[in-house]
Amino acid sequence: MKTLKILSFLLIGTIGVQTIFADDSMKIGVRAGLNLASMAYSGSTSRDRESFSNGVSQGRSSYKRTSDESQMGGNLIGILIGTVIDIKIADFLYIQPGIMLSSKGQDTKIEDEETRISASSPRIDKGKYNQRFNPYYVDIPVMLSLKGTLAENLALRAHAGPYLGLGLFGKGETSSEEYNNGVPDSDNGKRKIKNLFSITEEEKEEFRFGGLSRFNFGIGFGTGIEFSHFYVGLSYNYGLTSAMKKYDYLEAEDGGQYIEKGTREVNIYERTLSITMGYNI
Repeated sequence: MKTLKILSFLLIGTIGVQTIFADDSMKIGVRAGLNLASMAYSGSTSRDRESFSNGVSQGRSSYKRTSDESQMGGNLIGILIGTVIDIKIADFLYIQPGIMLSSKGQDTKIEDEETRISASSPRIDKGKYNQRFNPYYVDIPVMLSLKGTLAENLALRAHAGPYLGLGLFGKGETSSEEYNNGVPDSDNGKRKIKNLFSITEEEKEEFRFGGLSRFNFGIGFGTGIEFSHFYVGLSYNYGLTSAMKKYDYLEAEDGGQYIEKGTREVNIYERTLSITMGYNI
């Protein structure tokens, strides 16, 4: 329902702008296509464990671990639909603002194995994890576009410029299969986040995740072919601001014998490849 309302708004806006600016120096284009979205991770996650006195007496020791992370999330297929305005500056130069509804995110699968040495005995942990984020944004790009005529009614376009993303809604889902020395973990299963941009306090504690920021900024670039009124193009959005909110956590474990505290400061950057088709009115 939310998506239909946004699409109706974009359509009404397109008709209105076209009616006001019925001029050869300004044209309206309708665009639709598919996104191949992912997220780039960078930064660090710090974790502190502090033992209470009874925990220390049982052989546990305090430790502090910091691990650097740098990786790409798995690809997720989404949609792209919206409008652009082609404003002619010269025969070969155009300014091209637009407004797009864009489905982004990631679908990441991880297999992990870790051996831990404790005071009593070694422990082998194995796990399979899946993390799927599917946020929807309204992207507002402002592109500088070059046009080169190849033949009559045939032209090559290239564009580049900044864009602002405004987060609307989107769901998240994780699943896990963990085994400690061959014994399945009691927390195995699927868990969901109803709204990635406005998660509840319970979801923050459960996922150790502060949610996604509603504002995103980056640069986009691409190229395409115009044939008469039709357009086919390929573009790429490169996020410059982190989409992840900082999250501080504090959690008691093992009946309160020791606590775990830390800060999630892993940055997430949008990476989206788009294939679009369109019609220039």
